[in-house]
Amino acid sequence: MSCKAVFLDKDGTLIEDIPYNVDPDRIQLSLEVTQALQKLHQAGYLLIVITNQAGVAHQFFSESALDAVEQRLHHLFKQVGVALSGFYYCPHHPDGIVKQYAIACDCRKPQPGLLLRAAHDHDIDLTQSWFVGDILHDVEAGRAANCQTILLNNGNETEWKLSPTRLPHHLVSNLAEAAEVILAVDQPPANARPGFYHTPNSAENIASQFIDSWQSFKVLVIGDVMLDCYLHGKADRLCQEAPVPVVAIAEQVDFPGGAANVAANVSRLGVNPFLLSVVGQDESYDHLQAALKQHSIQTEGLVVTTERSTLVKQRVVANSHLLLRLDQGSTAVLSQETETKLICSLFDLVPVCDAIIISDYGYGVMTPKIIQTLADLQKDYQKTLVVDAKKLSLYQFIGASAVKPNYLETLQLLQLPQQAGDRVAQLLPHQDKLLHLTGANRVAVTLDRDGVLMVEKNHSPFHLPTLPAPTHHTSGAGDTFVSTLTLALAADAPTLTAAQLATAAAAIVVTQPGTTTCTAHELRRKVDPSLCGK
Repeated sequence: MSCKAVFLDKDGTLIEDIPYNVDPDRIQLSLEVTQALQKLHQAGYLLIVITNQAGVAHQFFSESALDAVEQRLHHLFKQVGVALSGFYYCPHHPDGIVKQYAIACDCRKPQPGLLLRAAHDHDIDLTQSWFVGDILHDVEAGRAANCQTILLNNGNETEWKLSPTRLPHHLVSNLAEAAEVILAVDQPPANARPGFYHTPNSAENIASQFIDSWQSFKVLVIGDVMLDCYLHGKADRLCQEAPVPVVAIAEQVDFPGGAANVAANVSRLGVNPFLLSVVGQDESYDHLQAALKQHSIQTEGLVVTTERSTLVKQRVVANSHLLLRLDQGSTAVLSQETETKLICSLFDLVPVCDAIIISDYGYGVMTPKIIQTLADLQKDYQKTLVVDAKKLSLYQFIGASAVKPNYLETLQLLQLPQQAGDRVAQLLPHQDKLLHLTGANRVAVTLDRDGVLMVEKNHSPFHLPTLPAPTHHTSGAGDTFVSTLTLALAADAPTLTAAQLATAAAAIVVTQPGTTTCTAHELRRKVDPSLCGK
């Protein structure tokens, strides 16, 4: 029966990275590394070192010196009750000065030769094995051998030349975190379901600890509200004036849109939202008010004015196909009187709420004075504050807990070109710049079919895959994501758990047509299979 293994780079991963060190006395295992090795050993993994040792080719030391290094590692492993199953090294380098070693070979990483040799020697199933290293050459070698790969983001990778063959499956800070990832993937709870990444905490614990805890919260939602209107009908002929379909409208369905949809998601997740915005005194607002009432959302925080018309997005749908969208409504700057009313409401509501969500479509509600007021209040009250805005640069100094740009908004912020290839690989090298430009503690870049890239201050970034959206017209999944992420962070969920819950909630709404929301019960069932059918 084939074995599974964890292949470990030596310098910078297993031990301290001291250039060309072959002195056994300078080789030590930290307590953190020791505990990680013990966990992996107990989980049934063979532990094998894979290392490039170009010092031989450069005549810095001989191959015999590496024998002493191997013996030292065997001794250190044995001391902590762990077996070192193999030590494989490549002594070559094309630019070496020792002729017999100055060659291009198939064993020097990023080539997978050493891993393939170890797999043959130990009957290892590489598809069930892992390679952990601290540079992208390690990742490339692991991927070439069909292993799962983990990159230690400890500063040793400096070039970040990413490509699909060099993209790590996981990014962590140290070997201890790598072991946790391996064990979480290798030993998920018995009731784990595909599509939800489980950490050692079970899905049931996540649901009870965080979804239940946020039920008592109060959340302030401020931004551009609008009416999402769907006009459904049939189209079976073309217009005589022009080659366009004639749609016989049979039904109009209204949903809260924009910031109103964020509030609707917050409400459906079991939380009482305060909604602040501006609407016109018109028929469209009557429809919006009725849609909000269906979600039990109070409208006292909406400033109704004759100076503006309510924002409306009308979608014409014929035979289940979206034909066009019509946008109308005021996007001009708010009057001073209207702006003052919103600012007064902020002074009343921010102190008593648990979290704040800003939903800024650039339609005029979020004025510079309102943003500055929120920044001043945030300094005093330090709320969980999440921003979803078309222009995130306006919020750099607001003190955001998290921001949620999509791919195009992120490119605009970073001034990068759009590409059709691996978008995660494109953005990863810019994680520090993203944090700087947004001023946020976390940046959750939503990438639709490619999932979510989460970047956090003083932590390694991570990528969560998601389910692809169906082909029918779905909108509002981003609102669901930002609502769930905010509630989870306000409930003190770890960033990874908060992102998992938000991704799970978004995966629910993309299966439904229209502007949709996710309920707390649906989210529980998504992350806790024991509730299915209840």
